[in-house]
Amino acid sequence: MEEIKQILNHFRKDRDFDGLTELFTENVELREDLFQIIKNKIEYPYSEHASWILTHFTKVKPTLTQKKSSLLIDILFETDNQSVLRNVLNTLNQLKLSDYRESEFIDLLVNFILDKNNKVALHVCAIQMLIKFIKKYPDLKQEIDQVLTIQIDNASPALVSSVKSYHKIFDKKQKP
Repeated sequence: MEEIKQILNHFRKDRDFDGLTELFTENVELREDLFQIIKNKIEYPYSEHASWILTHFTKVKPTLTQKKSSLLIDILFETDNQSVLRNVLNTLNQLKLSDYRESEFIDLLVNFILDKNNKVALHVCAIQMLIKFIKKYPDLKQEIDQVLTIQIDNASPALVSSVKSYHKIFDKKQKP
């Protein structure tokens, strides 16, 4: 675990995502340590930076992260760290949907949006994930529409933009 902490400390200075992607692709043990840092809520800045790195790693190597989707979903239920929540949800948005804790996960996403104490980036990531679920389960759309209608009042420009994108995706499908 000390080696991964040293890597994360070095990352704080150089922000070398490409080098870390190569390292975590080749070294399964270090990749596992990265997941454990996030899961175990290791004190700032470790969980935050590990989850940020994971987001970038997953963009390049989604298949290496896909098998950890259940762990990532569990992390969302276990932390209240806004940076980790955003990064882990952003990572999951890059993966194929998992059936793991599916209905609970959808409820959690809705609650992320409804909780005005959450940062807007978490709201946006939750909307993006819900779009994937609505494509799988179209009957969810009406409920999510209601949630977004509630949240759009006094919303930030980023949230308004995300809701507009959401509607563009589904409104154009409804037109003949």
